[in-house]
Amino acid sequence: MAQGDASICHVSPEWLPPAGWGRGRRFIYVHGSRFRANPAHGLRVAAEHGARLVCSTIDLTRHSADVIYNPTPIDTQALRLLWSPPSRGPLLVAHSSTTRALKGTADFLKACEGLTDVVPVLIEGVSNAECLRRKGGCHVTFDSLHTGFQVSGLEGGAIGMPVVCGGDEYIREEYLRRYGSLPAIWSGDAEQLREALIRLRDDAQFYEDARDNTVSFVRDVHGHTAASEHMLSWLSED
Repeated sequence: MAQGDASICHVSPEWLPPAGWGRGRRFIYVHGSRFRANPAHGLRVAAEHGARLVCSTIDLTRHSADVIYNPTPIDTQALRLLWSPPSRGPLLVAHSSTTRALKGTADFLKACEGLTDVVPVLIEGVSNAECLRRKGGCHVTFDSLHTGFQVSGLEGGAIGMPVVCGGDEYIREEYLRRYGSLPAIWSGDAEQLREALIRLRDDAQFYEDARDNTVSFVRDVHGHTAASEHMLSWLSED
């Protein structure tokens, strides 16, 4: 797309934009998983085309100070209608294990082992609509243990539930630097994840506070209006 004197091309790093594409300042919006696997290639493509890379997850900004972070826009109003967890019974914890090693799925299942009234709900091999429907029937979303707050966690927060995720020190510090707080319950390993799940199960006030924190963060940072305004801010930079 082209907007005034700026052009955006949304590609994965191994697919090269056509020569001479766009006009004015150029931006390449990268596919997160592929750029994460081969950041040097993505940076080289951007340099060859005189463009800046744009990503939608904070962990990818570690590869260059020139990479722009733009929050993924989330339709919070529509997703909020999906929340319908049971009022009684075990704590249902949703997890979309799209890439098990990256997500930390094995650690998640280990953290849930032997816990009374905590049930992991793995969501795999279904459409996005079905994934959201199943997630809406849970009380908590576990996102990723290694890459911070990803789309799965954003969906959980938009639906209306607390989210547990984790990442290395760089990711954690980036959230604190940009926003002054963490967007979710932060867990660095399986043991911390287990402790978080136990507390969410047993401490109603902790659950509500965690829920309010994530829901407000998703609304204020990733809602359509906020995310669009953020995009306009870097598109309008000289």
